[in-house]
This record gives sequence, structure tokens and C-alpha cells, in this order.
Amino acid sequence: MISNERVMDRVETLSYMESKIGSDRIVVPRYNDGEYFLMNEKWSGLHGSIDFNVLPDLLKKSIKVKGQLLCINYLKPHNIEKKDRWYDTQRYLIDISRNDLYGCANWATHDFQNKNGVLPFLFSGQVLLVTGHPEEGRLAFEKTQPNLNIYPMPKKDASKVYEKVKLELKNLCESNNFDNILFACGPVGKVLLADLVDICGSNLIDLGAVINAIMNEYSQGDKSLVDQWYMSWAQKDINLKECADDFFNKLEELG
Repeated sequence: MISNERVMDRVETLSYMESKIGSDRIVVPRYNDGEYFLMNEKWSGLHGSIDFNVLPDLLKKSIKVKGQLLCINYLKPHNIEKKDRWYDTQRYLIDISRNDLYGCANWATHDFQNKNGVLPFLFSGQVLLVTGHPEEGRLAFEKTQPNLNIYPMPKKDASKVYEKVKLELKNLCESNNFDNILFACGPVGKVLLADLVDICGSNLIDLGAVINAIMNEYSQGDKSLVDQWYMSWAQKDINLKECADDFFNKLEELG
């Protein structure tokens, strides 16, 4: 049976995370329609940059790892009524994961657009950011978080270096006492996050494309970060710079 009764909405998800920060470890991956299509090998447009011989099975394994607050898509009434692709996505992700706790995958974008009540805490303390945009990360955080550690991921074909990256991240975790390890590197990030659950005691958080909006002002090259990955919420009447300024101000207040 599919029901939102099993999935916290974005506000409830943020409240849950806020209640745990500083007291309990949180492990928060995000699985949505992209992962659903990949796991079922239905997204032909990604064949050029995704290893379909490896990634679908890795995702199917990582989504079943226990101890995760598994964030997936939250259904609107018309999704349930029509049994559309969003309905199919949620049903599949719940059925295959058989997890104990589900949140809303849109928690990060909602927080960024509103009060930034959780995101700045995730970037405070000893932090490792795993991202395909290391230069933007260095520029964005050099003032408010000069000790931020950045692990650079390939922008393309990340799944093809998965084993190498997994080993290097495990070594980093064993030699550093990170408070938070943040992933912003696409589908492979969900797999790497699950790999580290039993390796370290850090909070493990999958940020997704919200990192593009946070660092957008520091975009390098001809195309801004928010234009490098389609984010419908970022194309609406939202002042991304104001949201980012609020995020960095609150991060600075945390020291």
C-alpha cells in the first residue's frame, strides 16, 4: 500500500533533522525519479555518462542499508489519484528499500528558500564536501568555513571511478574526525554515503543540487551552476542570491 502516511513532508523532515543535529547521528540520502529511472535502466539519455552495468545494482543495494532517513518524493493528491510516474516512483522506492523511516526529498530546497534552519549547521564543524565543483566550493566557503575539506569528484563518468573514490573516502574517514560528510555528486553520492555508514560516525548527508544554488555566485566558466542541472524551483520567482546570503550569514554566526 502506498501512502504519504509513511513519508514525512518537507517541514516534518526538517523538524526531525533539526531535533537530531548535535545529539544523534543522522544519515540522509535522497532518492527520487532520477534514481528510479536509473535503477530500472529507463533513462536512455544518460547512457553516455552512466555505467549501467554497475550503477543500477549499486543503488538497489545502497537504498536497503538500514539506519538511513530515506528521503523520497512526497505525493500530492493528484499524483495518488492518477497513479502517475511520481506515484510509481514512490511505490518502487518504498517497496525496494523496506526502510523504517521516510522523509521528503525536497527538504534541502525548502530550507534554502525559507529559513536556512538546518543547512548552515551541516556546513559547520569539521566538514568534508564531496562535489564535482571543487573550485566553486573553495571560493564560496573560504571566508565562512576556511577549514572546509573538499573531495573533488569528476563531473562526468563518476560511476567509472567509484571503487577508487570509495577507497579514498574510507581512508579519509579513518584518518579524520569529520562532524559532517556532505555529498553533492549525483547518484554515485547515494552509494558512497551508504558505503560509509559503518565506517565512520559522521553525519552523512546527500545535499543534491541545492549546493548549486548555494554556490551559484561563484560559478566558473560560461554557464552558471544553476543552469548546469535543471532545477525547476530555482527558475521560479525566487531570489537565489538573497537565499544564499542568508545561508552564509547564518553559517558565519555559527562560527
